[in-house]
Amino acid sequence: MVLRHIRADPATAAVPVVLLVDSPAAEEILRAESLQVQGYAVKPIDFDRLVAIVGSLTELGFWFPSRRRAL
Repeated sequence: MVLRHIRADPATAAVPVVLLVDSPAAEEILRAESLQVQGYAVKPIDFDRLVAIVGSLTELGFWFPSRRRAL
């Protein structure tokens, strides 16, 4: 899985990741949490919403793997 490679490499381990999930169902949210991503968004998502999510990562300081947030 790509996320494992990102987290395994010290150069990219702190890169924030937002997972796009298929539904707002509890199992999808739990999956996002178990992968230690900084947030998740439910598909379909429009471009402006995606830009807002990425912007919030910088504004709110979500640049560290230990900080997760549902977006």
